[in-house]
Amino acid sequence: MPGLIADDDLDLMQELAATHPDINSRWTQAARTALGRAGGRDWWWTYNLSRRALGAWMYVNGILLRQNVDAKKVCFPDWLDACYTMLWQNADDEHKMKLDMELSLRPKGVAVKQSPGSTKQMLAAFAAD
Repeated sequence: MPGLIADDDLDLMQELAATHPDINSRWTQAARTALGRAGGRDWWWTYNLSRRALGAWMYVNGILLRQNVDAKKVCFPDWLDACYTMLWQNADDEHKMKLDMELSLRPKGVAVKQSPGSTKQMLAAFAAD
């Protein structure tokens, strides 16, 4: 991210990037945080919808352009809303549910962080069933 590191700190950051034992997970977490903030949602939701849209870019972009939603002119969260709405609006209930589930899934290998309180609440709900 250009400009986020002061010029005086560049050498120190390069040294840290080369020597810190946990730097890859830190870069990954920073990227996930940036993606979530850029999209205005959970990072995995933004990631999943973006990948889906990029996989069919000509189709998705064409439809959105016909609806005056230009990816070059609309902010990213608004573009995501337009893309989601386009995918959701003409689907039947089953496809809507599948889309929502697909977008809410975290990528394989990504652990779910939960507070101890929410873990206890989930266990109590499970035990009640």
